[in-house]
Formats: sequence, C-alpha cells, structure tokens
Amino acid sequence: MVLAHPRLLPVLAVALAACGGGSPEPAAPTANPAPVEMPKDRMAGQKVYDARGNEQSCAPPDRSCAPEEAPLAFRDECRLAGFRLMQCGCAMVCTGRPGGGKVAFDAQNAEKPCPPEQKDCSPPDTSAAFQDACTESGHKFKVCGCTWLCSGKLKQPVSASPPEP
Repeated sequence: MVLAHPRLLPVLAVALAACGGGSPEPAAPTANPAPVEMPKDRMAGQKVYDARGNEQSCAPPDRSCAPEEAPLAFRDECRLAGFRLMQCGCAMVCTGRPGGGKVAFDAQNAEKPCPPEQKDCSPPDTSAAFQDACTESGHKFKVCGCTWLCSGKLKQPVSASPPEP
C-alpha cells in the first residue's frame, strides 16, 4: 500500500470531491439533432433545392411562420451529399442538389447526369485537351456511368475533336 505525502492529501481530497460530485443529468433527446442554418447574406438569391428536387432562389427566412418539416430521407440525402439544410422563406431546403441529381460536364460544357461508375465497362479514351481543361478549371476528371466527364464547368469549352490515339 502506498501512502500519500501529507502535503498532497488536501490536493487529493479536492480532486476526489470534484470527481464525485454526483451524476450528471442525461441530455434530453431532440427531434432534429443536427442544427438548421439560417441563410447568410451570401446565400440570399442563391440556388437551393426543396425536398422534391425543385430549384429555387433562397429568400430570407420568414419569421412569421415555422419552417415546414423536411422529410427524413431528404434531410439525410442532403447531409450525406455534403450539403447543409437551411430555412429559406418558410421552407427547409438543401444548399445543393442531393441524391440522383449529380451532374458533370462534357468537353463542350453541356451538363450531363453523372450516374455511378459502371463496374463492367471501360470508358472510351478522351482527348488530353479535355482532361487538361478540366484540371486547369480546378475540377476533377471522373467516370460517370461509362463516360469521362468533368466534375465542374470548364473555363473554356474544348473544341470537338476525335480522341487522341
């Protein structure tokens, strides 16, 4: 058995009293644990998406109404896609297009749907100019379905030319 030095006994007594001060009350469960943001000035007029996937412009929150409750699946899709939920007007919206609305861009800057990469497919070769334009625009070159596309708009579209051998 180890005995404490007499000068340490008051320190130990204070430490033990602080640790044994009773059990904390459990936190009350909340209906929506993730916070809902209010739009900032920079969000005013920006594109947001409602639970049906409709694009709309973000209006300042209307304090005279309670925000509508967004379906759980929509809230989950929005957050899992890396976006935020917020109140615009009286509606709960997502700051991005969640779910199947993923898009990418081809060499001519045309918006294309971007389904998950097909496992049994090798995408055809594409031009180095398209790859370079995508990278230089600050985006990533990726496979959508069985096609190479750019994750964002190109600064300047690439002229249509056959893929390089």
